[in-house]
Amino acid sequence: MNIAGSLPNAEGYLARAKNKMAEVYGSLENDDEMERTLREEAEALRTKACIDISPDSEPPDGYDALVPWMLW
Repeated sequence: MNIAGSLPNAEGYLARAKNKMAEVYGSLENDDEMERTLREEAEALRTKACIDISPDSEPPDGYDALVPWMLW
């Protein structure tokens, strides 16, 4: 998240990173507040990146579609 957050116009990368971190927190089942916060931030960044993915029928790679190439 630090790398993506430091780049200009990298909302898609940051959204994907925050979504992945939310998944990690969700699997740990010990910090629901952090998971919720990260998911909300990821969704806001996805919207800012102007990617049209319906939240009702999001494909499994919905956040992966935000990044045309990986930084890491």
